[in-house]
Amino acid sequence: MRQHPRRSTNAQLNASRGIRRNGFMTIDSDPIQQLMRDLDSKEGRKVIRHSARLGLEVINDQTSENAKDLKLKKSGKGWRKMLQKRSSYKYKFKNTGRSNFSAVSGINYRKPILRISHLVERGFNHISGTRVWGNWFREHAFATERDKVMKVFATAMGYGLEMLSNSGKAPGLKTLRSLSK
Repeated sequence: MRQHPRRSTNAQLNASRGIRRNGFMTIDSDPIQQLMRDLDSKEGRKVIRHSARLGLEVINDQTSENAKDLKLKKSGKGWRKMLQKRSSYKYKFKNTGRSNFSAVSGINYRKPILRISHLVERGFNHISGTRVWGNWFREHAFATERDKVMKVFATAMGYGLEMLSNSGKAPGLKTLRSLSK
């Protein structure tokens, strides 16, 4: 494997395994599929969706921390400040079969100040012909927080399933957030 000058070895391995996909980070659902076979109801899918979002919020929090530490030529103060808001990230949830699901988190490019995020992360060729190397702040967040994401997801799923079995209704996102932290 060719060594990228600015990427860590973990980031390269993750990229070669297909974990990075078009700038979005994806949670793999294989280990959890067998537990979810009975959760085919609307309320069960809601628990899965909220739990996955809590897990992805861990990555987004680490992303904003990594963005604070970047050394950029210009200050980037507004960009860094915007990355700290929850509305700067968007989430996609998709059922890809009877017992499969995918949860994806990405930067919300509808906000004009965040439209440069992919350039800061991956780098670009400047108009002068020089290469500006990327900082890979999002990919490093995913590589370092993977275990914590799965832990938060499992904890939230446990609380959500318990509340679902007791009351028959799925808890809201705020309720799960307060219980799993």
